[in-house]
Amino acid sequence: MKLTPERRRQIYEITQKILAVYDRFFSFVLKLYEKPVERKKREFFLTYRTEMTEEEIREFQYQLTAGWTILLFIVILVLLEIGGRIFG
Repeated sequence: MKLTPERRRQIYEITQKILAVYDRFFSFVLKLYEKPVERKKREFFLTYRTEMTEEEIREFQYQLTAGWTILLFIVILVLLEIGGRIFG
């Protein structure tokens, strides 16, 4: 299938817009993820006057990821239940 130069340009522009949206979304999610980690590191330092070790940071990140995953799973289940009642 041959594409005209105009159609190629349109596809390129659409692709660039989609990539920009993904970039903004993932940078937003990363900020949301890093904010509690930085807060926990600050609280730890103020409490114990020492930096958290890499292992402690990874453990907190794991707990944070597990919590977010469970929360997301519950939200998806609720949305499926609501959708099933509305459209079922």
